Amino acid sequence: MRLGLIGAGAIAYEHARAILALGHEVALVSALSERSPRWEKLKSLCPDAGFAAGAAEVLQSPRTDAIVACLPWNVTEGRLEDLLSCPKPVLIEKPVALSLTALQGAVDRHRGTLANKRVGYNRRFYEPALRLRERIEQGGLRSAEVTISEDIENHVKRHGPEIVPHLMLFSSHALDLALFLLGPLNLLKTYPKKERGFPFVSCHALLETAGGAPVWLSSNADDPCPVGIRCRFEDGTAWHLAPLETLRVYQGFEIAAADPKTNIRRYSPVLKEEVQADSKLKPGLLAQMRGFLAQESAVGATVEQSLPLISLAQALTAAS
Repeated sequence: MRLGLIGAGAIAYEHARAILALGHEVALVSALSERSPRWEKLKSLCPDAGFAAGAAEVLQSPRTDAIVACLPWNVTEGRLEDLLSCPKPVLIEKPVALSLTALQGAVDRHRGTLANKRVGYNRRFYEPALRLRERIEQGGLRSAEVTISEDIENHVKRHGPEIVPHLMLFSSHALDLALFLLGPLNLLKTYPKKERGFPFVSCHALLETAGGAPVWLSSNADDPCPVGIRCRFEDGTAWHLAPLETLRVYQGFEIAAADPKTNIRRYSPVLKEEVQADSKLKPGLLAQMRGFLAQESAVGATVEQSLPLISLAQALTAAS
């Protein structure tokens, strides 16, 4: 197939690598300028790709069979009408929109063309995440924890202060993965905290799955813990994605007796299994691209699935 890329940034380059690895072609790329370093880098990877001055050319060109939209975080919402009305398959990098109202309106207007649209939540395709989802579907979930940590100062430096109220959506991979794994989550209570003059720094929340299992969400700007999802099951196992590219399954303890030096008895969890994501390319992008081009919907994020995600992100942000 012939793919068109809207945008030539870092994530567009990674998508291009996945496209080529699957034996497809990058036919057309929109960029700000033919002298842009980003365009030149992509051109060196895809020497046969043509330059397009804007998104409309990529969407409408007979040279493209499918589209990957890699627009800046605050631009995509304004292009939703064009992206969703396009009859071709379109993979849209997140966040697909910044408000529930905007996305709901776009979904209502374009329901007839949504079947071949996907949103780029590539963590869903990680083998460790799929392994955990398989376990959750077997039942017996006792409780779960979701840990999110974002460096606000770094985001402000890269994207400007306007990013701050939208950080929960901008950094929504873990939140989407939690919904993908655990299903719909009911927000029961929030414990917000404002610091350092930012309108959003941290939020702790108690949620609940449809089956009644409690889920503790901890989102902090300055938490040194890695992003992760931990699930406990009634069989006594604990399944931990942290970082999201690695799954470790624990059951039981090894007990080290006290010794004269420490006089402390130590308990170490027993590691039963470890699963790592394939990192030959940017993890998840190859499987995501394969599923997108084959239009497989079992794992890939649909546009409609961003509605409960944005709703939850907005509720958490408002509470903070």
